[in-house]
Amino acid sequence: MMVHGKILNIIQIGAVILVITSLVFRSLVAGILVLVPLILAVLANFGFMGLTGMRLNIATAVISAMAVGIGADYAIYFIYRLREELARGGDEVTAVRTAYTTAGKAILFVASAISGGYA
Repeated sequence: MMVHGKILNIIQIGAVILVITSLVFRSLVAGILVLVPLILAVLANFGFMGLTGMRLNIATAVISAMAVGIGADYAIYFIYRLREELARGGDEVTAVRTAYTTAGKAILFVASAISGGYA
């Protein structure tokens, strides 16, 4: 029962993230771009747990919830940076490259620090 409840909770969180980011960015595509990496991360997390025989319990549920929240934060930051670059009038390829080299680098460093702090 707990597994079903946690999966339902993650689906609800995903729906809320989709709605809020779509409203904030005024774009359903932006909301989906935030949501897709989160879905993939949760699936990878649960897949790893299944392969290693880990059970879903309070600790692993908290880690999954934190991953969704932190991942949403990083995705929003990246999309905001990408939109800034596109607003400057450059082409999409250059905007993505610039966003990856600026926001992507910052996201990588912060994610590494957070991961190290929880390890």
